[in-house]
Amino acid sequence: MDNYADQYSAPWYDYMKQIKEIVIGKDITSIGNYAFAYATNVKTITFEEGSKLEKIGAASFLYLIYVTEVEIPETVTSIGNLAFAYCSKLDSINVPASVNLLFVKTFYKSYNLVLIVTSGSYAESFAVNNSIAYILN
Repeated sequence: MDNYADQYSAPWYDYMKQIKEIVIGKDITSIGNYAFAYATNVKTITFEEGSKLEKIGAASFLYLIYVTEVEIPETVTSIGNLAFAYCSKLDSINVPASVNLLFVKTFYKSYNLVLIVTSGSYAESFAVNNSIAYILN
């Protein structure tokens, strides 16, 4: 998927308020910057079984205010800056042990968030170092 300079650049921008669910196909390897930013009526993000996703771009899910949980595929290695920022109802996100790059503001102002991480993983260290609530899976 391409990176976009801002939310207005995504080809589906005109339909952003109509999107209720995001399903990422198993053959998608990256989610572009700003791909779904401000899709404020989205309630769920699903990744197809057998996902090959490796990268979640910056601000890709910015301001998804109704999403409550996300299960990141085991193939993901990086999650961009502001990727899940301002997701006010996001309670939990499973960050697999494969993730080795997160940014200080990846989860910015997602106040209710608890990361689900693997013991000894990069994500656990990230949570500790950035005072983000977490539990071990």
